[in-house]
Amino acid sequence: MQVTKDAVVTLSYQVADGQGKLLETSPEPMAYLHGGYGNTFEKIEAALEGQQAGFATTVVLEPSDAFGERDESLVQTISKADFPPGVKVGGTLRGVADDGGERIFTVVKIKGPQVILDGNHPHAGKTLRFSLKVEDVQAASAEEVAHGHAHGAIVGLMADNACAWAAASIAGDVVTGSYSINFLSPARGQRLRAK
Repeated sequence: MQVTKDAVVTLSYQVADGQGKLLETSPEPMAYLHGGYGNTFEKIEAALEGQQAGFATTVVLEPSDAFGERDESLVQTISKADFPPGVKVGGTLRGVADDGGERIFTVVKIKGPQVILDGNHPHAGKTLRFSLKVEDVQAASAEEVAHGHAHGAIVGLMADNACAWAAASIAGDVVTGSYSINFLSPARGQRLRAK
């Protein structure tokens, strides 16, 4: 079967920065619903359109095609007194965008009584090189098309967290956790303010 609209495409991938430094390798193949559903970057979809299982390619994405340019207005300084005890570098905080959507801010530095947060995606401003291999192509179910994403195990988890780039557990207003960057799903947003 060819990669076309409403196909579930299973990929293995590696992502490197513009200098070739490896950033991530897929621990196992991941699937997405192809056809303009926003489940992966447009240029990746374009490169895979019409291909079949076994096809391999490399797609270079400029920041504007991936996670956007860095927006220094998303770097904010907040008083440490506004955080519960135990705030540390690498922790995350949920913020609200001007449009009401959520954004994850990362604690990047603690400087005396100040906490510096960054709402940019960790790879904003970077040129990214995606090495992709199509492992499988299947027709999507009517339910997958209606929901706009592939279903099942890790695929469902990935789709349900589309456009989110941090997997975290909430502890009061402070969120802690480790990054789980989903390179197959764009994380673009508007200017945000922390709440």
